[in-house]
Amino acid sequence: MINKRTLLLTTLFAIILFSNPDPSYAMPSMGEPQESGTIYLAEQTINFDNTPFILNGEIMVSAKTLCEKLGTQVFWFEKTGEIVSYRDNIFMKFVPNSSIAYVNGKPKNMSVSAMVYKGDLFIPASFAAKTLEMDYTISTDFNTLSIDYRENLLEYQQIGSRHFKKISLANWGISFYIPEYWHKFEGDLQCYGVEDPFETYHLEAKIYPLNKQYSRAVLTESILSDLRIQYGENLHISTNSTYKTGEYVADVLHYELTENEITTQYATYIFFEQNNGYVLTGFYPSSNDGAESIKILDTIASTFAITKLSINENLEHYTELPLFYNIGMHLKNDVYSNMPVKNMFIFSGTIDPTQNIKGFHVVVTKNDNETEYYIPIIDGAFSSKIYTPFGLGKHNITIIIDDHSGGKTVENPSTTETYIAQNNGEIPLTSDPVSPSLEDVVEKAILMNFDLDTNKTAMKFSVLNTSNDEIKYLLPSEYVNYDNSIIYDLANSLTYNLTNQYTKSKALYTYIATHYTLSDSVSPNGLYDAVKLAELTEGNTIEICILYTALLRSVDIPARISRGISEEGIKYWVETYINGKWYISSITDEIRQGEGNIAYFNLNKNAHYELFSNVEFLPF
Repeated sequence: MINKRTLLLTTLFAIILFSNPDPSYAMPSMGEPQESGTIYLAEQTINFDNTPFILNGEIMVSAKTLCEKLGTQVFWFEKTGEIVSYRDNIFMKFVPNSSIAYVNGKPKNMSVSAMVYKGDLFIPASFAAKTLEMDYTISTDFNTLSIDYRENLLEYQQIGSRHFKKISLANWGISFYIPEYWHKFEGDLQCYGVEDPFETYHLEAKIYPLNKQYSRAVLTESILSDLRIQYGENLHISTNSTYKTGEYVADVLHYELTENEITTQYATYIFFEQNNGYVLTGFYPSSNDGAESIKILDTIASTFAITKLSINENLEHYTELPLFYNIGMHLKNDVYSNMPVKNMFIFSGTIDPTQNIKGFHVVVTKNDNETEYYIPIIDGAFSSKIYTPFGLGKHNITIIIDDHSGGKTVENPSTTETYIAQNNGEIPLTSDPVSPSLEDVVEKAILMNFDLDTNKTAMKFSVLNTSNDEIKYLLPSEYVNYDNSIIYDLANSLTYNLTNQYTKSKALYTYIATHYTLSDSVSPNGLYDAVKLAELTEGNTIEICILYTALLRSVDIPARISRGISEEGIKYWVETYINGKWYISSITDEIRQGEGNIAYFNLNKNAHYELFSNVEFLPF
């Protein structure tokens, strides 16, 4: 027999995502529909609070109810009356009184406009079914639509030495993989497994809608309390741990129950996401191979995924999260999933000016590469370039709002003194009476990024870069801020009559080597950026490299700052990329030597690198 246990959770509140839409969105007067329609899902009638009706050959249904029945996460936004639905990397947005719906950010025409009727937003049912890639049929009189819904499509995956199949519980918005020879046991429980003379497994899946006061720890303690009350001395807890399994963090309980002198081993995996508790409990007799059994159950837990609002960045994706609507965000430029771009695209729009939003942090990733940009918001408007610098292929973009009122406190690992990164990019000391070393200040500059709160994410989407050029070392940054007109004008005045990159880079090198002196001091405010350095005639070794890099990038020459570590200490230099080759320029050595021949512009790369035990490229 399968044990059916009831959790004694002290308080369970179902998530209420919606109230009825504001009646102010009601259509003027369209009259009472004369003909109703019926929607079947897996041969079962879907019950709607507001009866579907026929309009222009389409069955119009409540967008909220239909999308929920089809297993999507659904949001309704009172300010605009929009309905947003998300599942399995498919994003849909419906706008009242518009024939345009948005699928993964791209506008799509519907045969009948979305409309508000009896306080509910109605859409063509066929459009939602088709967009969610479901098979459906429409009766010859157009008043019945039947969706052939199969929870478990034939999707398989080889994991280790075993073959697994995917279980999708769309009503719960989750999925996981089980061994392909397991089956679903009869009954109402979502229980899967196998029983034969060689091995026996059972796996139960449960969902608990909870309120915001809950957490994974509270849910775990509730489960433990229930087990202790129900089984008393027959329960023995082996381990209670927390670790990341797959894409999520789970509390994992291992325990055994002894009933009628028979001992059964259990492993319970407890997830808590989006105010829902998800629990996978596997159990097996002691006659099973214990190590193999745990390995199988751990593998199943590692494949657990929440398909509602989960984003697989390896696939096509686009989503506007609730924060997008809460701040009244609107885009002026087209942005949609897998939109083709060439090294950059314009990201512009508006937000509600009454919101305390200072700007957006933009995180761009491709495989293991990552870069970040900042887009300011001025008078409720924003417009800036987002670069896709990592060559050909998909770049994933995350837009995070900045409502930060101050700077970030960074702890110095060497001196334990506190630095604060203010909005102007400087790092004033607060308590250290002694000037920090240059290496300390460089480390501060490298680590000086705002802590990004992913709870403040407004958008996530992917774009497809169509250029083979890796432009990582052509981009402006906080210190190499060549996009300022001071740097741009200086670089172009020094190279205006030169035609190739080699002579341009040498001219800029010569200018710095002959006009700047090398300082051993470090400003109490930390490193100077390129714009500040352009107003001076001296700088320390890293600052000279910052200025040279900025001048190079301003005339479209890729450049990077490198750091080498040897027994003699740390050394900084600049590398330029010209005609498929990186040239090494040890510009600070040139300044130390004083005026003379330009001897350190094109060093032998291999010989130079051999002087150091470690060489790294700084993220400037």
